Amino acid sequence: MPPKRRASTKATQQAPPEPKKPKVVPEDVVEPMETDGTPGPSISKEFSNTCQKLEAVLDQVNEIKKKDSPSESDLAECSRNASLHVITLRRLNRAGQVRCKAARDKTIRSRQEIDGLHLQLQNLLYHVMHLQGEIRECRDFKSRDGDILLVGEDEFYRDAPASISCPDETKGNDHKKMLARLHWELEQRKSLTRQLSEADLEKSAVVKDIDTKKAILSSLQPQLDSVMKATLPVQELMSMPFAQMRVQQKLAYHLPEPLYVLFVQLSAYKEALDQEVVVSVEGELEEAKLALSALKSRQTGSESDSDNEQPVHVSGKRKKRRKTIDETLLQKRADLLKLFPLSVRLVVKDQDMTLQIDFQFVMALEIVSAKVDLNTPLGGAVLKSETFLSWLFPDDDGLASPNPANQFKLRKLGIDGDLFASFVNEMGIPYKWAQRLAGLNFSPEKRPFTSTATSSSTIEVLMKEIRTRIGSRIALQEQLNRLDSLELIDIPAEAAHCFPGQVNTDLTGWQVINWDSVSENALTNGWIERGLIKQNDYFFEATFKNGTTEFKTVVSISPQYPSVAPAFIVSKNGVGAGEDCDIKGLEAEVNVHYPELVFSCLPKWLLSLQIKRLMMCFDIYAECESSEREKIYFRVSRGKDRSRPYVYDSEKGIFTQR
Repeated sequence: MPPKRRASTKATQQAPPEPKKPKVVPEDVVEPMETDGTPGPSISKEFSNTCQKLEAVLDQVNEIKKKDSPSESDLAECSRNASLHVITLRRLNRAGQVRCKAARDKTIRSRQEIDGLHLQLQNLLYHVMHLQGEIRECRDFKSRDGDILLVGEDEFYRDAPASISCPDETKGNDHKKMLARLHWELEQRKSLTRQLSEADLEKSAVVKDIDTKKAILSSLQPQLDSVMKATLPVQELMSMPFAQMRVQQKLAYHLPEPLYVLFVQLSAYKEALDQEVVVSVEGELEEAKLALSALKSRQTGSESDSDNEQPVHVSGKRKKRRKTIDETLLQKRADLLKLFPLSVRLVVKDQDMTLQIDFQFVMALEIVSAKVDLNTPLGGAVLKSETFLSWLFPDDDGLASPNPANQFKLRKLGIDGDLFASFVNEMGIPYKWAQRLAGLNFSPEKRPFTSTATSSSTIEVLMKEIRTRIGSRIALQEQLNRLDSLELIDIPAEAAHCFPGQVNTDLTGWQVINWDSVSENALTNGWIERGLIKQNDYFFEATFKNGTTEFKTVVSISPQYPSVAPAFIVSKNGVGAGEDCDIKGLEAEVNVHYPELVFSCLPKWLLSLQIKRLMMCFDIYAECESSEREKIYFRVSRGKDRSRPYVYDSEKGIFTQR
């Protein structure tokens, strides 16, 4: 790029104009010069002398006028002398002005010479700076070829033809090598451009064909709708609800991934193994579309959190106010626990009970929750919807988030510990088995991901456990209802050989007690410390009477009944197993040796069988304490621990020690 030149460069390079010559002053008015060319006496000195002389003449005139008869000749002489002195002053004034003008002209000539030299210096400095800038630009110049992504050298020499690569010339010359690579890149891009044009033409043809087929399909849709509407009676008659299935599939398409996996697995289980269960998608489709779009945006990180201001209408004017801290906290909690508009519903029917489970997706926490609705003619503590599916599997009460990444979010909003359990009724219970059923796997190293293998391996076991839980809870509630009436169920024939024909101990009291009463009981402290009874168990207090002897028993029934047997803590007059070895042996018969009472069809009746055995052991305990005997046994006690004959031998009809 040629250097930029200033418009005034040409003018500044011209020679400076010659100074004007001063006018020639007459010799008679110029101060006399010495012979060597130097100026004569100083004008100021001569001016001072002349002024003194003029002052002397004026003094002389004054003296003459003071006389009584001044002389006219003297006055005339003084007048001539004064005139000559004035003329001399005028001459000196003119000479001084001429000298000043000469000095001024000389100064102008010198200044013009200096200005010319300074202008030449400025021009030279400008040219120097311009050349330095050009050099700097040349050194800093970066060609656009550096921004072009070229193929590697090995690939270039392998693929490029020899006419372009010229390996003999380019391998030793970086400049020629770069030119050859750029040439090869240009050829490749031209080829790709031609391919792109051909692909665009093919795409246009395919799009046109698709539009034509869409138009044909759109015209067929009304006809298909009328056909489907006409076949509704046939579908109902043949139990083939195709119209309903279409609606369900349309809703399922807008489910989030965990709920979609859950819906597909439940539908497959229904078709393959259990036609009686009902699986459906419930909710509003339009809201689901918006929520699904927002959910995808949040997962890709395109959505940012912001505090919205709430509009308040006052006197017809719209104003805005900031939310208070409590309002903001409540709003953030509501957003954190917000549910997806669609849910998957599972309905299981067994005997007279209908169990409905609504699986919902908590969007911010990325977990699946379950809302349970139990419909049964029976009523009782063990048939409450909120706790019916708790502890379906060990250590799964649903009162904590199964996603470890949620702990920080919940703690930030103050929803940790017991407070999280208070929100369960609103959003559903996040059981761990619900996460596995939805295929969710939580890893601390990456985001939650879904796996159909996890879901398919869980569903069959889960359905089996649900049906087992329904049967066992119905049986348990029937037993509790009978116990409320101080009665026992009829002993099944399979277990009749475990008991004698007559039991003299009576059940005289049965009532529900709470955890506070149990934890304050000194007899239960050891059981609580060892984890044998827990706060989420069902607690009852039973009173037994044999003659004048009365027994108090705390009964703890685990939510996992009958997989976990009920625990019985027996006391007599406030004395428990820790102080009475006979009561300790009695408890062992019920709490340790209960498997003898369990047969293939009897686990759900385990509570009544244990109580029956406990009453039988009370008979032996009371008889051993008294002199009267109705039961047959050979020894009242045996062994170092002096154990009582609590074991009944049905073949011989006698009681023995273990």
